[in-house]
Amino acid sequence: MKNLFNNIFLLGITCSFLTACVDEEFEYAQDAESEELFILALDADEGGALESETDYGLEIAFQDYFGKLPETEVIFSFELKDAEGLEIGPGDNQVHIKEVIYEIDDCTEGELEFTFNADGTGTITLKPSAEIGMPEAFEIVFNLPFETVVEEGEEEEKALLDDDIENEDDRGFVFEITGINSTNSFIALNPVSMFEFKVLDNEQITAEWELNISDESVFNQFKEALSPISAELAALNYSELSAIKFEFEFEELTIKIELNEEEADECDPTDFSNKEIEIEADFSAEDGELELEGSYFIFNDEDSEVEDKLDFILKAVYEINLEEETLTIKVQSLEDEDNFNDAAFYNSDNAYTFILNRD
Repeated sequence: MKNLFNNIFLLGITCSFLTACVDEEFEYAQDAESEELFILALDADEGGALESETDYGLEIAFQDYFGKLPETEVIFSFELKDAEGLEIGPGDNQVHIKEVIYEIDDCTEGELEFTFNADGTGTITLKPSAEIGMPEAFEIVFNLPFETVVEEGEEEEKALLDDDIENEDDRGFVFEITGINSTNSFIALNPVSMFEFKVLDNEQITAEWELNISDESVFNQFKEALSPISAELAALNYSELSAIKFEFEFEELTIKIELNEEEADECDPTDFSNKEIEIEADFSAEDGELELEGSYFIFNDEDSEVEDKLDFILKAVYEINLEEETLTIKVQSLEDEDNFNDAAFYNSDNAYTFILNRD
């Protein structure tokens, strides 16, 4: 689990590296500060992955706590259940827990012991490690149905859920922590103990799309539309650009602006990849209407220090052409806390139009 924040401005409103926030409106008999209560919570109560994915990670972490984490073993019991369009079991083509991992450092992961039964029940054992003591968080990695194929002499996992049709029926499952066992009475579980997973249909807006930037004028329009909420984009030249991709996932959009310049992986200096600028936002898309909500930083001109952070809203309409595999987005307005209504950055029925191809 590498540090995802290097060279990236996180502009979306998120609670962690996964999905929606956990409801924290609950009380315990013990006072958390005076009694040093240690509360474990699911990172989200719902989430999803594109049908082209072969696994999905859900984080469980200790919430804000006082003092040092206890070095006491904790055993969780869980159940995978209520599968729709999927089958629960230990096979590659079934949903099960693939591994349970935690971060030792930015480049190293450890694994927790777990059991998984054919009926979807099992246990996870959280205990201190020699390297870092008690992990503050761990990630449950769910296996999504796949088959192993050989391409160019190498084995690859191919998602079985990835098809070329628009699926009308729901596909997903529920993960629930059914119990927690520890000799330390101050370790407790957040009452929100259930997580609902949904498969996101690639034939809808939830997919990966790429903007054709072979024509410099397309990039100029893109830059003009979004540079008010990205200082890095505003300073970017066309000659520096490699690709622009839109990744619509579960209620979150990431726009990845890939640069020609490469950088070495912090964990493997021999592995190089393109540098990226990212714009992130929560999104809602319904009946052809698209709305993005996020935040961005304002920088001081003199020393480039962060001066402020403002929330923004971008509104657009969209249309998907399944035959041509294109997504047309007509951006209509962009405003923030200081620039809204008549003072919005722009407000027009068809301010900017972008045609994206399925990646």
